[in-house]
Amino acid sequence: MKPCLGWPQHALSYWLGKAENEQLMRIYGISFPENKLLAEWVKFREEAAKRDHRLIGRVRSLRLGAWRR
Repeated sequence: MKPCLGWPQHALSYWLGKAENEQLMRIYGISFPENKLLAEWVKFREEAAKRDHRLIGRVRSLRLGAWRR
């Protein structure tokens, strides 16, 4: 059985946080025993992104500061 791998995100940074140093890449990965489970997880992530409260707030122009006044 061959595991199925997914790479949901990556990030770049500089060694020790200094721009003159070399750039490093951090890769986040996830594995599943079956391709079907990986496909379900990808679908779940896509559906969750549609309901992200940060995105919905921007689309509807909602600001927390307006509610505090």
